[in-house]
Amino acid sequence: MMSEQQHHNPATKCWSSLPHDVCQHLPGRFASVPRIPGCYEDVLEHLHHKDLQDTFTAILVQLNTALTTVQRPTQPGEAPPTSHNLMDLADIMFLYVGELSIGRLYEAVVSLFAKDEDGSLQKKAYKIVNSMAETEPGRVSLKSTLEELVSNILDTTAAATATATAKRARLSLISHVVSLMDPTDLYSVPSILSEVIVATKEVNEKTRDVAYDLLVAMGRKMKTGGIISSERVGDMEGAPSETQATISEYLNMVTAGLAGTTPHMASAAITSLSRLLFEFHKDLDPAMVSEMISTMHLFVNSSNREIVKSALGFIKVTTISLDVEIVHPHLQEIVSGIIRWSHGHKGHFKVKVRHILESWSVLSGDLAMMTLSRLFLMLTRSC
Repeated sequence: MMSEQQHHNPATKCWSSLPHDVCQHLPGRFASVPRIPGCYEDVLEHLHHKDLQDTFTAILVQLNTALTTVQRPTQPGEAPPTSHNLMDLADIMFLYVGELSIGRLYEAVVSLFAKDEDGSLQKKAYKIVNSMAETEPGRVSLKSTLEELVSNILDTTAAATATATAKRARLSLISHVVSLMDPTDLYSVPSILSEVIVATKEVNEKTRDVAYDLLVAMGRKMKTGGIISSERVGDMEGAPSETQATISEYLNMVTAGLAGTTPHMASAAITSLSRLLFEFHKDLDPAMVSEMISTMHLFVNSSNREIVKSALGFIKVTTISLDVEIVHPHLQEIVSGIIRWSHGHKGHFKVKVRHILESWSVLSGDLAMMTLSRLFLMLTRSC
């Protein structure tokens, strides 16, 4: 008997037009039922487990059929393709079925990672696996197929197959995968890293935020220790080797991106190093940090504005994060590099230089004060 509260529940009213055998008609009615928040969940919670299993099985059959059927592109204002509706419905229902059914759903959608003909469908595939990773049954299921999932991610690099709409969902999935990794599963980190570094320069702000969070999450995973075995990466050249996972080794991997073939890649590597230095500077050997600062001297003097902008950002991080003793030996050389960007260029470069100088004004010593005073004078004359 339906309670008075259930009778007035908008989710229950939403489904009042459905026949008694709701499970049998659910896939076909999905597109026409209003998308009221909690509507489907309210119904699913009141259905018998066998009905749910039978319905979910039927949905998977229809989904596999729809995915193998060539569908014409929809026009603005038209209803979405059947495959899209079934993907949305499967994403809602999988939480209410068993682990075996979750595994079957994974098998049905994982191949869509490589299909960029339909960006929305690709995004839904990533979204479904992300939803799985956010539930305990889903994590158990994904953990059992982790190596296969990592292989699928490595085989579908974002640059080649991920549409713009799917990139954030893909990065979120990689983040979930990293959280599932055991210390012996870190072999994929070097292969995934370049994609994450480049993603820190994405135009979409939310995608950049996910990339930065993932960059830090991978660093924390490496910091906990483990083994990076090149033998488990099929396309690695040279003799198999094993490397201990440490935060220093992780930053060395990111530093390798400084040799990127494009200014965009080099700039992304510098930006990534800035974020990681801010997060992990207390865990790094001062000698390594000092070497990173010395390397950045070259990029501050670059003729490429994108690279210089990132390099100035790195210098700013050193001034607000590091101890004076580490920064002071580099002060004169850095200032001689940034002085050329203090005038005759766009305002945001001047602002960056000013912020660096203001942070360095707390440094002691005649050399520091003399050099900074000289630069302040030049900045004043150039304004």
